[in-house]
Amino acid sequence: MASLLGAGNAGQRTALLTLARRDPDAATLLAQYLSGYATLRRFYDFRDQSAVSTSQPLARARDAAKALIAVLNSASDCIHGGLFDPEIESVVSVDGVLVLLGETLPLLGQSKRIFTKEQVFTLSRILEDFEGVSGRVKDNAESLLRASLNAHRNAAQIGRGGRDLKKSRSDLSKSSAGTGSGMLGGSEWDLLAESIMVGSGQKSMNGSMVQVNRAWDWRKGLDKLGGVDVGRKEVVLLVRTALAQEVARGWSGQIMW
Repeated sequence: MASLLGAGNAGQRTALLTLARRDPDAATLLAQYLSGYATLRRFYDFRDQSAVSTSQPLARARDAAKALIAVLNSASDCIHGGLFDPEIESVVSVDGVLVLLGETLPLLGQSKRIFTKEQVFTLSRILEDFEGVSGRVKDNAESLLRASLNAHRNAAQIGRGGRDLKKSRSDLSKSSAGTGSGMLGGSEWDLLAESIMVGSGQKSMNGSMVQVNRAWDWRKGLDKLGGVDVGRKEVVLLVRTALAQEVARGWSGQIMW
C-alpha cells in the first residue's frame, strides 16, 4: 500500500522524520495508519483529476482501481472467511468496507476493462467475506454508508435552501457515536468518515466547505432507484450483480482480461 502513496507532501515527510528521531516506534505506528487513509485520498485524487483532464482517463481509472483495491484489502483483513478477528489490526477500519465496495460500481461494466481479473475475484471474495461476518460489523458499516449517502443528498441541496455541509459532517460524528463500535476508537472512525466525506465531494478552503468536480460518484446512480431507502442489502446486491456481469464479460471475451 505504501508504494501507492507516491512522493507525498514534503512537509508531511519532514514531520514524520522529525518524529522518527524523537520516537521511532510512534513514527512507525503513525506512518502505518496514515498510509491507509493516504491511499484512500489518492483514489479520490485520481477521480478528481479525471474530471478536469481529458488525457489518459483510462490509465487514471485503473490507477484509482488499484488504490481502491489496496484500501479494501486492508479494511477486510480482519474478516477473512466471514469471521471477525479482533486480533488483526487493519490499517483501514472494517467499517468502511461497504462504502468502499460501493465505490467500485462506476468502475465496473465499462467498455474497456478497469479492474484486472485478479482484482475482480478479490472484490468478490471481500464481498462474500463481508456478507458472512457478524451483524455488528455489518451494522457499523451500514451506519457509515447511510452517513455518506446523507452527505451526498445534503450536498445536492446546496443552493436550494438545503442544509449546510458542516451539518453533514456533524451527521457523520453522530453516526459514529451511535454505532457503539468496540472495534475501533472514535478518532479512527472519524478519520475514516472524514476521508470519505472530503473525498466524496467536499474540500476545505479557508475554513469553508465547497463542492469539487468529480469524474464519477457512485451515489448518483442510487438517486435513480425511485426513492428506495438504500441500505446494505441494496448496495451488496448492486455490487454482486456488477461483479457477476464483469466476470461474464471477461470469460466471453467482451473485455480483455
